[in-house]
Amino acid sequence: MEQATKMVEVGFESQIAENNMETGENIRIIVPTPDMKWGFFTVDVSRDEMSVAQFMSRLEVFKFNDPIQRNCVWPIEKKSLLIVSVLEEVSIGEIKTEVIRQNKKKFRNVLDGKQRLTTIRDYVRNRYALKDAFVRCFDEDGEQVLINVSGMYFNDLPQQYQDRIMALILDIKSYDDLDEKMKAELFQRWNNGEALKPSQLRKSKMSYDLLFAISELKQLEVFTAGFSNSAVNNDTHSDMLLKALSVLKTDNNTALDSKSINKFLDEDAFKTADIEELKELGNYLNDVYTLLDEKSVKKSFGASKSVTLLYVSKQAMKENRSPEEFASWVQTFFVKDYNKSGYSTSSGTTKLDSVKRRNNLGLEHYQTHFSN
Repeated sequence: MEQATKMVEVGFESQIAENNMETGENIRIIVPTPDMKWGFFTVDVSRDEMSVAQFMSRLEVFKFNDPIQRNCVWPIEKKSLLIVSVLEEVSIGEIKTEVIRQNKKKFRNVLDGKQRLTTIRDYVRNRYALKDAFVRCFDEDGEQVLINVSGMYFNDLPQQYQDRIMALILDIKSYDDLDEKMKAELFQRWNNGEALKPSQLRKSKMSYDLLFAISELKQLEVFTAGFSNSAVNNDTHSDMLLKALSVLKTDNNTALDSKSINKFLDEDAFKTADIEELKELGNYLNDVYTLLDEKSVKKSFGASKSVTLLYVSKQAMKENRSPEEFASWVQTFFVKDYNKSGYSTSSGTTKLDSVKRRNNLGLEHYQTHFSN
């Protein structure tokens, strides 16, 4: 038995040693003895209670774009179930935030609970109606009945139900002075050990200006086009925008592998002018997107294609091309001439030569199209 215990200890020690090598941490590893005294490790946290009414009146101090957040969006069924849980006084769990200070003002950076808070916020603002929603209640005879609130916005609910939502007490835990590594570790533990994807971890390297610009652009339909729901949930379209920014920054002279993208972020290479340019091009391309038919949309957007479109749209904006003119070229290039252009054989790789080739193919086709 003693030998088995020793083997377990050695295995555990080896595992931690490997983790230390991966994270770069240099922490001494020791094996405990029964008489040892320990100084416990703790993460400072405070607990607050706040009603939904108070939360709604203080929305400006809550931030929902922390890099640690996943990019998933709840379907209407899941949102409706949360509102029903509130009406039935079923606990919706703790909300975890980080206290951050900007220009001497204190904010609550939401780390865990974003979907719960934004679901409540948007329902109170009448942004959506409930779907397949039934609330358990008792009638005047004490018999349990179901109240059908399907199709109801917040303002449609009986006053009694509106009051119950607004009176809900949110259980908020606030952490102070977390570094990015500790934040990522806590988030992983809160989510049952599920590790963040590289694109999600990459967000922790972004400046706040870049982070919020990417977050804003991702709300545009054009930047979810061509991506599966799974890819969107894993924030792949966020990576696509970073790749486009890298191509624009270097005038199409960069590889787009993780190492290259991380290098840009580590060096804080994306300046205000670069970010503003991406936003301007993104909004222009979204205007183009709205003009395309379903077939053209399916064939024209995605991880590589959207990068090319943003790169070529820079030239289009220089030449004051209208969204209608650019939409016409997009249809010609990605629908009519796609196979013979050679673009299809260069997509799907992040190597420098492939990136340069496919973006140059798009630009050259654009220039030929408008020279005729």
